[in-house]
Amino acid sequence: MTDPNQTKYFDDALEMFATDGWKAFQKEIVAALSNVSIDGLNNATELHQAKGRVDILRQIASYESALRTSMEQAEEGDEEDS
Repeated sequence: MTDPNQTKYFDDALEMFATDGWKAFQKEIVAALSNVSIDGLNNATELHQAKGRVDILRQIASYESALRTSMEQAEEGDEEDS
């Protein structure tokens, strides 16, 4: 990657992903996702709130994968530019 800011961003994220804290956090996110239930919801507002929670949890759960994909695409772009 030619952009030093982007390189630092990816390096910092990779360092974070390697920590025990990140791995524990991901387990908590997966557990939270599996515990979401619509059975006790009483109205459309509660359903929309639950959907919002699930959307956020999924975004957090997929962050590492999405960042790694972005990093690979940036590296491929650099190879094409060479």
